Amino acid sequence: MLEIPSQADVEASAQNLFSPQAEQAVLGALLLRPAALIDVSALLRDRYFTVEAHRAIFNAMQALSDQGLEPDPVALANRLREEGSLEEPVGGTAYLQYLIESCPTSVNLLTYARIVERKALLRQLNQASLDIQDLITTEKDVEDIISDAEKAIYNIGQSRADQDLTDIRDIMRDVVRDLEKAYLDEGNTPGLPTGFQQLDDLLGGFNKSDLIVLAGRPGMGKSSLGLTIALNVAQHVRTPLQGFKVAIFSLEMSASQLVQRLLAIESGTDLQNLRVGRFGEDHWATVRQAGTQLGKIRIFIDDTPGASVTSVRSKALRLHARENIDLIMIDYLQLMTAGESGQNPRQQNRQQEITVISGAMKNLARELNVPVMALSQLSRGVEARQDKRPMLQDLRESGSIEQDADVVMFLYREKYYDPETIHDKVAELNVAKHRNGATGTVRMAFEETLTQFKSAPVYDPASMGQT
Repeated sequence: MLEIPSQADVEASAQNLFSPQAEQAVLGALLLRPAALIDVSALLRDRYFTVEAHRAIFNAMQALSDQGLEPDPVALANRLREEGSLEEPVGGTAYLQYLIESCPTSVNLLTYARIVERKALLRQLNQASLDIQDLITTEKDVEDIISDAEKAIYNIGQSRADQDLTDIRDIMRDVVRDLEKAYLDEGNTPGLPTGFQQLDDLLGGFNKSDLIVLAGRPGMGKSSLGLTIALNVAQHVRTPLQGFKVAIFSLEMSASQLVQRLLAIESGTDLQNLRVGRFGEDHWATVRQAGTQLGKIRIFIDDTPGASVTSVRSKALRLHARENIDLIMIDYLQLMTAGESGQNPRQQNRQQEITVISGAMKNLARELNVPVMALSQLSRGVEARQDKRPMLQDLRESGSIEQDADVVMFLYREKYYDPETIHDKVAELNVAKHRNGATGTVRMAFEETLTQFKSAPVYDPASMGQT
């Protein structure tokens, strides 16, 4: 039988990875005051107890509590007897009595419980460090090793007991504060301003923790619109000193190609002419000035091809911790993988993989409390209809994108299907899903050679040409 621990013994053991004395103190205090189990249930798990007898006792206490019964010594002994664990591994009713006698007071219960929790987390961190050491000796890419290491540490945090429920009074303070800010701003966009007034009026800007999906067929200009919005967000003056910060994960274009597009948008230069340097000296000054302006904004770019959800998440977490990012853009979802970076697991079909990816992006938006704008490719099913405007049903074969998204926007340009249309510079952005508000169609002007979208006057979609 273990020695009776003093409070000094319990506190001294906090310097090591194991503390059977603290475990004893927790169980003894609970036997003295069974109703206090509810106070430690948010801190402790049965796996936090290193002694088998202690795990069995704590499990039995929880089982009794789940049944609405108080886990007093008599009820606990009976429960352990029914489970066949009273004698082994517990050691009979004599050990239960010993636990009571070894803890003269339950006043320090939470102190003991926190020591048990801390020991458990330290053991997990110690094991993670050993696993990371093993990873270093493998032939895996450094990025994958970093991603696995971060995942191991993150999982330890996730393994902790659930957080307590939040009092509505605390939530109400935050809600009222945000409403007051909107009121004082006299109706200004509460979320991130996209730079398109009609869209901001419809959505209230891009809001925190939202997954915003911008979808369309290839050639519609999704990347150009996404970049235009990202640029508008980054250039919006939040304070006299800086605008918002944007992270772009470009899985299709290289960083230099992406910056060329941003430069074409900012300078109003034909993208092809910009690439080959086909412009006069006067316009070169405009390009240089645009480059200077772009150099002042805070956009961060990762152009890893075939990036996995794990690597995107780990990079986003690191960047957010360092820079406090305001918007994340993914271009585009179908180029991501659900497995390790650069790999495409075939054990599951593509629809299942897209489900994992879209769910991970929604979780990322909630975890960082920032909007995530994810571009998405649509299948050829759109082409089979007479009216080629995308609809929500076009996403339903793409995993759970529609379900996970808070906002779904479809980009459509009539010129793509009818080169002779009189609406050659018009684009429609249909907000087909808006979890927290209205839906509708926004008209935009599109300069194809500049890869640039601009706001356009309010219009009636029915008056536009049909294909």
